[in-house]
Amino acid sequence: MPGQTKYFISNTNGFFVNWYSDITGVESHGQALKVSGNSGDDAVYVGQGTKVDATGLTSTGGNDSIYLTGTFNNYEQTLDGNTYTFKRTVTINDTEYQEEVSFTASNGDRVYFANGFFKIDIAGNDGLSNAGVFQKIKSTDIDSSSSTPTDPLTSQPAIDKGTPVKLVY
Repeated sequence: MPGQTKYFISNTNGFFVNWYSDITGVESHGQALKVSGNSGDDAVYVGQGTKVDATGLTSTGGNDSIYLTGTFNNYEQTLDGNTYTFKRTVTINDTEYQEEVSFTASNGDRVYFANGFFKIDIAGNDGLSNAGVFQKIKSTDIDSSSSTPTDPLTSQPAIDKGTPVKLVY
């Protein structure tokens, strides 16, 4: 990813970064982010025209979630070993931007689209892994019972934060 680290956020209770802005010059489209998780349940919402490297999110344990704004068929999919990449081109204010997310297949993780989601089961029960070799996700693998929230600010999915840390002074 081009550029330098601009922000580093570390919080055991989770965090939410609002990438959205209507102010010219601080728009989220065209921005890139690398996210890392921990052993708990982590989530990232990939905005239109942004690039997210979530390989450090999904490879750390927990039931992680990635939320994409387009439908499954809007994205071009590539697979390199157990790393999936979904990308598409979006037009915002007459300018084309590449939207992209990469993640490592990890047991129990989910990727949400506007029209549904798929759950990754690295044990092979979902058909994505055949004799240890990962397969591309097909449109028939999409479960339409849940999808990406239309507004991440007002419809955040519930995330189990676990047991709070006890502070000793």
